[in-house]
This record gives sequence, structure tokens and C-alpha cells, in this order.
Amino acid sequence: MRSFVIDASVAVKWYIPEPLSEAAVQYLQLYKKDKARLLAPDLLTIEVGNTLWKKMRTSEITGDDARAILHALTDYCPLKLTPSCELMPAALELAIAMGVTVYDSVYIALAIAASAMLVTADKEMVKLVDKSLFSDQIILLNDNIQI
Repeated sequence: MRSFVIDASVAVKWYIPEPLSEAAVQYLQLYKKDKARLLAPDLLTIEVGNTLWKKMRTSEITGDDARAILHALTDYCPLKLTPSCELMPAALELAIAMGVTVYDSVYIALAIAASAMLVTADKEMVKLVDKSLFSDQIILLNDNIQI
């Protein structure tokens, strides 16, 4: 079974229609069919919560929508969450070496530790990681799911 680290840019698309939401949902479908394990650092819930707050502030969603989405993510989470504190030493080293934020490096550190592929919609992160030894462990979310 293939393992994927899902970042917040992908997880948000499970709940809010955005470009590439259908591609993001394909990873959920693989999980539901027992064809993939989905992983994330626990930082993901904070990042998704902040994104929901921003979307509420710009009237893209309501406060009730934000609460319902966060409830769905935290209570029915398809992701195996890893404590970020366990990933921090490696994340800091990755951030220093690659020029990627520590936030993003936590996801990369998990992908490395779990021998998984990191799936993200963040083109800038992919550009930075593409210049590293770990370029084969990151996938830019697109319409063609990569299994």
C-alpha cells in the first residue's frame, strides 16, 4: 500500500471547492478503497483552521461552514497524524538546507521518515524541493493522480 503525506493545501480542497479539488478527493478515494495510507503532521489541523478563518474573513465561507469543516476534519480524519514535535529536529535541518519554511519542512520530514510521497498544491514548495535530494518525494497536486 502506498503512503502519501497530505499537506494543508490539499486537505482544504476536500471540503471547499477550489481548483484541483477533484484531484485532492482522488487521494481520499484511494484511502477509502484501502489503496493508500494518508499521513500528516498534526500541524495540518492548525493550518487548515487558519485557512478556514481566512476564508471566513473574506466571506468565502460562513463561520458555521468553518466549524463544520473543522469538525469533519478532526472527528473523521482520514489522516494518521504525527506529532510535529517529533519531526522538528529534522524539519529545522531541512529548512536550513533547502530554504523551505519550517512549516513546510515538517511535512517533508514526515514524508522522508515514512518513505512516503508528499502531495501539495504549493508550487513554490515544489520548486524549492526540486533542487534537493528529496525531489523524488514530492508531488504537485494535478489532475493526474500519481500512484
